[in-house]
Amino acid sequence: MALLSACGASDVFPLAPDLDGGTQDDGGDTSGDGNIVIDDTVQIAAPADIANEIDSVTFNPGDGSTPPTLSIGGAGFDVAGAPAEYVRKPGLDVPGFQAFTSQVDGDSRHYLAFVSEEDGIVAMAAGSGQFAQFLAGANFTRTGTYSEPLASNVPDLGSVTYTGTYVGILNRAGDQGDLLPPTGTSGNPVQIAEITGTTIVQADFSGDGGKNVIGGIFDRTVVDPIIDTDGDGTPDANAPVENLNFEITGLNEDGTFSGTVIKDDFTAVGGYAGAFAGQEATAVGGALKVNNHIDQLTDAPTTEYGAFTATR
Repeated sequence: MALLSACGASDVFPLAPDLDGGTQDDGGDTSGDGNIVIDDTVQIAAPADIANEIDSVTFNPGDGSTPPTLSIGGAGFDVAGAPAEYVRKPGLDVPGFQAFTSQVDGDSRHYLAFVSEEDGIVAMAAGSGQFAQFLAGANFTRTGTYSEPLASNVPDLGSVTYTGTYVGILNRAGDQGDLLPPTGTSGNPVQIAEITGTTIVQADFSGDGGKNVIGGIFDRTVVDPIIDTDGDGTPDANAPVENLNFEITGLNEDGTFSGTVIKDDFTAVGGYAGAFAGQEATAVGGALKVNNHIDQLTDAPTTEYGAFTATR
């Protein structure tokens, strides 16, 4: 299956979706040097089917005097057998998320990653495309303490609403502006497309009938021009696409949760997972994976990995 060339084009060339699942243990912690680590040694992280190829993430948000740093390891993400170091790319930022990229040279894979940190929760999504294969995953972790809201600080019925941002990556070729020039016989690396949205999560901490979580991703927009919205034969940027809803699920005592993602027509299209963070649960974040969920993309199977953060 053809891929979008490094020089760019107006046509949509889908990448084969990656469905192997990968491996990932539970995770979530912070080391003493300021690095936030997500790997198989930590206790809160995404399940294996969402983490997929991503085995380890090390993110340092910086402190004002030093810039943020990111490295990602795993099958298809390692460089020379070690986690790859990513470069901060402010020009690729989307609302609520910092962008990072990694590309060894113009003939190798271009990796695009997004990271968000909010009140003790870190969420990320990353991926790449080349040789008709989409290597990607999403993850999250909690970096501090967690406690439920005090009953006196929770509205009637015990429900608390969180709002925030979302970013997803698709198995489609997006804006090719960050690719390095080819150095030889190019393998046509692809800068993957991204999608943004608004996160709304509602949590019932009252315990009446069981503590639970519900919500979704709304105002979803494909940033890159891959969908023809007006029928003129030319793909348009910022095309609106379907909502993703978080089917109601139980809230665990440690503030974690996981469940099924459904469309507005109740079709199940994937799964989500996340965790609350902070004293009195000031923030929430997580990750998801969905398949074949965008009606406007029918040229090939569609896969999306995404990350979200939100605050009260």
